[in-house]
Amino acid sequence: MADIWIWTKKTGFCCICAYTLFILFACASVPPESHLSHQAPVNVSENHQALLRSRDHQLAANKRLVYDMWRTLVDAHDVRAARKYLGRDYIQHNPVIASGRSATLSFFSALGQPQPVLPRVKAELIAIVAEKDLVAFVQADRQQYPHPYTTTWFDLFRIRNNRIVEHWDHGKLPMGMTPAPYAPVKENTEPEKVPESDDRQLAANKQRILALRHAGKRAAFFAKNCIRHTPALLKHAAGSEIKVRPLVNMVAEGDLVVVAGKAAYEDGKGHPYSTTWFEMYRLSDGKITEFWNTARLPVLLVAN
Repeated sequence: MADIWIWTKKTGFCCICAYTLFILFACASVPPESHLSHQAPVNVSENHQALLRSRDHQLAANKRLVYDMWRTLVDAHDVRAARKYLGRDYIQHNPVIASGRSATLSFFSALGQPQPVLPRVKAELIAIVAEKDLVAFVQADRQQYPHPYTTTWFDLFRIRNNRIVEHWDHGKLPMGMTPAPYAPVKENTEPEKVPESDDRQLAANKQRILALRHAGKRAAFFAKNCIRHTPALLKHAAGSEIKVRPLVNMVAEGDLVVVAGKAAYEDGKGHPYSTTWFEMYRLSDGKITEFWNTARLPVLLVAN
């Protein structure tokens, strides 16, 4: 999830060492000349109750399920209490963690003794977006290198029978590691069904983003004063930071659309592996007025 802390017998690295490598080498695929940007600050919401609301009672329940799981498992590492939130055959698309409920519980159990479960998550939330059986948990991702900046982290969950049964994020392998027995990310086999919605406006917003992905000239899709929270490429035309990746899914609520795409990298043995790339758009009258993605700036290591 947001912080990948691991202990691996194969490398002998403690969780802090592995996380350090994750920070240093999990870089966005952006050219070095793009680093001089004018990124808009990533604004977080202090009103978590507002983020948890939905006019649809089931969607509100799905949001609450994810929120409570996060408080219990991710923040407090209370695996016994968190067990009830996850389906037994939990599908994990983060390459660092094996699929299955037991593997995920073991991962968090290894992070330390259970702590008190707090009423609020520690994450600096930007949005919680729910549609159909999906919930996107969107938070600020604060980085220190090559200079302090903030980007956006996304976790996407699928809910079935009031249990979380599947998870995607942009988890990447620390240098030298190979994937755990996880579920590789796959392109959606029915992309034509992704924008379908009983809400005409949500369907229109998703169709608009799909059109953007395939447009030759993307600047026309963006409002004149679009707020862009990506840490790179802001000196270029609007839309230039968008790379079309194989579509995994979309989640829309209100004026927000979250897009999940398949991203490919190489593991410690030079073999390809997949994870999930995310973008989020705010739309008004068919124009994109605000944009976030999961990009991080490259960190250049200089040897003495």
